[in-house]
Order: sequence, then C-alpha cells, then structure tokens
Amino acid sequence: MLAVLALLPAAGAAQLVYEQDSGALPRGGANFMGWVRDYEKQVGAKYIGVQYDDETLTYRIRFIRDGVVFNVDVDSRTMQPRSRRKSY
Repeated sequence: MLAVLALLPAAGAAQLVYEQDSGALPRGGANFMGWVRDYEKQVGAKYIGVQYDDETLTYRIRFIRDGVVFNVDVDSRTMQPRSRRKSY
C-alpha cells in the first residue's frame, strides 16, 4: 500500500511530498532507489521514506539504524549528499 501525504503549500511555497512506501519511486526512479540501496548497505540503515522539495531540488531521505531515525539531504540532480542529521 502506497501512503503519500502531500502538504499543501502556501502561495509561492515549495511543495513537499512524503512517500512512506520504500517501493515508491520519486524523480530519478530506479536511479534513486539504487542510490538508497547502496547507502543502506554503506551505513547499515533501513530506508523509511522521502520528502522532495521542488524549490531546492532536494530529497530529504529518512533512514533508521539502531532505533534512531536520521535524515540525509541529497541534491536530486547529482544524488550527492548535502547534509545528514538526526530526525526529531
């Protein structure tokens, strides 16, 4: 089951889309999921969702490892991480 929550933006604001199902393919399709699977293996974490900011062209990809949820912000054009931080 695909669960998608679209947050309605204020006038002129970027639209954020959260996709909870790890089978969902945001922009980049298989390339996106390939990057996610590689990252899961590298850091020993499990992918749990993604937000896309169409104003900054950034994915906020959410992972969990040892019960701790963290976000990795990734440039959607290059798939290069911009930042990583604990999710609160």
